[in-house]
Amino acid sequence: MLSELISNIIPNQRIDRIERYLEGLGRRLEAATSADHLRSLIVDPTNIALVEDGAIQATRALSPERIEQITACVVQGVLSESTSTLLKRRVLGALGDLDDQHLAILKAYATPGFHAVATLRPQSKATLGRPPTLLEQEADGLWHSAIGKLEQMALLDFIPKLKAVDNRYPVPQYDSRGKPEGTYRPTVFGLALLVAAGLATER
Repeated sequence: MLSELISNIIPNQRIDRIERYLEGLGRRLEAATSADHLRSLIVDPTNIALVEDGAIQATRALSPERIEQITACVVQGVLSESTSTLLKRRVLGALGDLDDQHLAILKAYATPGFHAVATLRPQSKATLGRPPTLLEQEADGLWHSAIGKLEQMALLDFIPKLKAVDNRYPVPQYDSRGKPEGTYRPTVFGLALLVAAGLATER
Protein backbone atom coordinates (compact mmCIF):
# COMPACT_ATOMS: atom_id res chain seq x y z
CA MET A 1 0.00 0.00 0.00
CA LEU A 2 2.84 2.39 0.83
CA SER A 3 4.51 1.72 -2.51
CA GLU A 4 1.23 2.48 -4.29
CA LEU A 5 0.94 5.75 -2.39
CA ILE A 6 4.46 6.80 -3.34
CA SER A 7 4.31 5.70 -6.98
CA ASN A 8 0.76 6.77 -7.86
CA ILE A 9 -1.13 9.03 -5.48
CA ILE A 10 1.66 11.47 -4.57
CA PRO A 11 2.84 12.10 -8.17
CA ASN A 12 -0.77 12.48 -9.33
CA GLN A 13 -1.49 15.03 -6.61
CA ARG A 14 1.63 16.97 -7.55
CA ILE A 15 0.54 17.04 -11.20
CA ASP A 16 -2.91 18.30 -10.16
CA ARG A 17 -1.35 21.07 -8.07
CA ILE A 18 1.00 22.18 -10.84
CA GLU A 19 -1.86 22.20 -13.34
CA ARG A 20 -3.95 24.36 -10.98
CA TYR A 21 -0.99 26.69 -10.49
CA LEU A 22 -0.25 27.03 -14.22
CA GLU A 23 -3.91 27.55 -15.10
CA GLY A 24 -4.26 30.28 -12.49
CA LEU A 25 -0.97 31.85 -13.54
CA GLY A 26 -1.94 31.96 -17.20
CA ARG A 27 -5.41 33.32 -16.47
CA ARG A 28 -4.14 36.11 -14.24
CA LEU A 29 -1.30 37.17 -16.53
CA GLU A 30 -3.48 37.17 -19.65
CA ALA A 31 -6.06 39.31 -17.85
CA ALA A 32 -3.43 41.77 -16.65
CA THR A 33 -1.51 42.62 -19.82
CA SER A 34 -1.40 42.30 -23.60
CA ALA A 35 -0.19 39.18 -25.38
CA ASP A 36 2.89 40.94 -26.78
CA HIS A 37 3.89 42.37 -23.42
CA LEU A 38 3.29 39.04 -21.74
CA ARG A 39 5.52 37.31 -24.28
CA SER A 40 8.36 39.72 -23.53
CA LEU A 41 7.92 39.19 -19.79
CA ILE A 42 7.87 35.41 -19.93
CA VAL A 43 11.17 35.11 -21.83
CA ASP A 44 12.97 37.16 -19.17
CA PRO A 45 15.31 34.81 -17.23
CA THR A 46 14.31 36.40 -13.92
CA ASN A 47 10.64 35.72 -14.55
CA ILE A 48 11.35 32.18 -15.76
CA ALA A 49 13.12 31.48 -12.46
CA LEU A 50 10.22 33.02 -10.54
CA VAL A 51 7.65 30.85 -12.35
CA GLU A 52 9.79 27.77 -11.69
CA ASP A 53 10.11 28.64 -7.99
CA GLY A 54 6.34 29.00 -7.81
CA ALA A 55 5.82 25.61 -9.45
CA ILE A 56 8.10 23.94 -6.91
CA GLN A 57 6.13 25.49 -4.06
CA ALA A 58 2.82 24.52 -5.69
CA THR A 59 3.79 20.83 -5.62
CA ARG A 60 3.88 21.03 -1.81
CA ALA A 61 0.79 23.18 -1.34
CA LEU A 62 -1.77 21.66 1.01
CA SER A 63 -4.78 23.67 -0.14
CA PRO A 64 -6.16 25.52 -3.18
CA GLU A 65 -5.89 28.73 -1.14
CA ARG A 66 -2.14 28.29 -0.78
CA ILE A 67 -1.80 27.71 -4.53
CA GLU A 68 -3.73 30.96 -5.07
CA GLN A 69 -1.31 32.79 -2.77
CA ILE A 70 1.69 31.36 -4.62
CA THR A 71 0.14 32.29 -7.96
CA ALA A 72 -0.62 35.84 -6.80
CA CYS A 73 2.95 36.24 -5.57
CA VAL A 74 4.44 35.05 -8.87
CA VAL A 75 2.07 37.21 -10.95
CA GLN A 76 2.97 40.31 -8.97
CA GLY A 77 6.66 39.52 -9.36
CA VAL A 78 6.38 39.00 -13.12
CA LEU A 79 4.38 42.18 -13.68
CA SER A 80 6.34 44.40 -11.28
CA GLU A 81 9.25 45.40 -13.50
CA SER A 82 10.46 48.04 -11.02
CA THR A 83 10.93 45.52 -8.18
CA SER A 84 14.40 44.04 -7.78
CA THR A 85 15.00 40.41 -8.72
CA LEU A 86 16.29 39.69 -5.22
CA LEU A 87 13.14 41.03 -3.55
CA LYS A 88 10.82 39.12 -5.91
CA ARG A 89 12.46 35.78 -5.21
CA ARG A 90 12.96 36.47 -1.52
CA VAL A 91 9.28 37.30 -1.01
CA LEU A 92 8.25 34.09 -2.77
CA GLY A 93 10.85 32.12 -0.81
CA ALA A 94 9.55 33.55 2.46
CA LEU A 95 6.01 32.57 1.52
CA GLY A 96 7.20 29.00 1.05
CA ASP A 97 8.69 28.98 4.57
CA LEU A 98 5.41 30.03 6.23
CA ASP A 99 2.36 27.98 7.10
CA ASP A 100 -1.26 29.16 7.36
CA GLN A 101 -0.89 30.22 11.01
CA HIS A 102 2.15 32.37 10.23
CA LEU A 103 0.23 34.15 7.47
CA ALA A 104 -2.87 34.59 9.62
CA ILE A 105 -0.81 36.16 12.42
CA LEU A 106 1.08 38.44 10.05
CA LYS A 107 -2.19 39.54 8.44
CA ALA A 108 -3.80 40.10 11.86
CA TYR A 109 -1.00 42.42 12.96
CA ALA A 110 -1.37 44.32 9.67
CA THR A 111 -5.09 44.83 10.40
CA PRO A 112 -5.94 48.09 12.23
CA GLY A 113 -7.15 47.62 15.80
CA PHE A 114 -6.65 44.70 18.15
CA HIS A 115 -9.63 42.47 17.37
CA ALA A 116 -7.93 40.39 14.65
CA VAL A 117 -4.95 39.59 16.88
CA ALA A 118 -7.11 38.97 19.96
CA THR A 119 -9.22 36.48 17.99
CA LEU A 120 -6.16 34.44 17.02
CA ARG A 121 -4.07 34.68 20.18
CA PRO A 122 -4.56 31.86 22.72
CA GLN A 123 -6.09 32.92 26.03
CA SER A 124 -3.39 33.68 28.59
CA LYS A 125 -2.91 31.41 31.59
CA ALA A 126 -3.74 34.27 33.95
CA THR A 127 -7.23 34.72 32.48
CA LEU A 128 -8.11 31.03 32.40
CA GLY A 129 -8.59 30.78 36.17
CA ARG A 130 -7.35 27.17 36.11
CA PRO A 131 -4.34 25.18 34.92
CA PRO A 132 -4.25 25.10 31.10
CA THR A 133 -5.06 21.86 29.34
CA LEU A 134 -2.52 20.12 27.14
CA LEU A 135 -4.23 21.45 24.02
CA GLU A 136 -4.14 24.99 25.42
CA GLN A 137 -0.45 24.63 26.21
CA GLU A 138 0.19 23.38 22.67
CA ALA A 139 -1.75 26.31 21.21
CA ASP A 140 0.27 28.74 23.32
CA GLY A 141 3.53 27.12 22.26
CA LEU A 142 2.56 27.21 18.58
CA TRP A 143 1.62 30.89 18.88
CA HIS A 144 4.94 31.92 20.42
CA SER A 145 6.85 29.72 17.99
CA ALA A 146 5.08 31.41 15.07
CA ILE A 147 5.78 34.89 16.45
CA GLY A 148 9.43 33.97 16.93
CA LYS A 149 9.77 32.76 13.36
CA LEU A 150 8.10 35.87 11.94
CA GLU A 151 10.52 38.02 13.94
CA GLN A 152 13.49 35.92 12.87
CA MET A 153 12.50 36.28 9.22
CA ALA A 154 12.22 40.09 9.64
CA LEU A 155 8.50 40.01 8.87
CA LEU A 156 7.39 41.32 12.28
CA ASP A 157 8.95 44.03 14.45
CA PHE A 158 8.48 44.21 18.23
CA ILE A 159 7.51 47.71 19.35
CA PRO A 160 8.27 48.10 23.08
CA LYS A 161 5.89 49.92 25.39
CA LEU A 162 7.64 53.02 26.74
CA LYS A 163 6.82 55.14 29.76
CA ALA A 164 8.35 58.50 30.50
CA VAL A 165 10.33 58.85 33.74
CA ASP A 166 9.97 62.31 35.27
CA ASN A 167 8.15 63.19 32.05
CA ARG A 168 11.49 63.16 30.25
CA TYR A 169 13.09 59.79 29.64
CA PRO A 170 11.00 57.05 28.03
CA VAL A 171 12.02 53.62 29.29
CA PRO A 172 10.77 50.14 28.32
CA GLN A 173 8.09 48.53 30.50
CA TYR A 174 8.22 44.94 31.77
CA ASP A 175 5.51 42.58 32.96
CA SER A 176 5.47 40.54 36.19
CA ARG A 177 7.60 37.84 34.55
CA GLY A 178 10.28 40.29 33.51
CA LYS A 179 9.34 40.22 29.83
CA PRO A 180 9.18 43.48 27.87
CA GLU A 181 5.68 44.80 27.20
CA GLY A 182 4.69 45.98 23.76
CA THR A 183 3.15 44.90 20.51
CA TYR A 184 4.15 43.86 17.01
CA ARG A 185 3.76 45.37 13.59
CA PRO A 186 4.65 44.03 10.15
CA THR A 187 7.91 45.23 8.65
CA VAL A 188 8.10 46.63 5.12
CA PHE A 189 9.15 43.14 4.01
CA GLY A 190 6.20 41.60 5.87
CA LEU A 191 3.75 43.97 4.19
CA ALA A 192 5.33 43.29 0.80
CA LEU A 193 4.76 39.57 1.33
CA LEU A 194 1.10 40.08 2.30
CA VAL A 195 0.49 42.28 -0.74
CA ALA A 196 2.25 39.86 -3.07
CA ALA A 197 0.21 36.91 -1.75
CA GLY A 198 -3.04 38.82 -2.19
CA LEU A 199 -3.67 39.05 1.57
CA ALA A 200 -3.43 42.84 1.81
CA THR A 201 -3.61 45.91 -0.40
CA GLU A 202 -0.81 48.38 -0.93
CA ARG A 203 -0.93 51.38 1.38
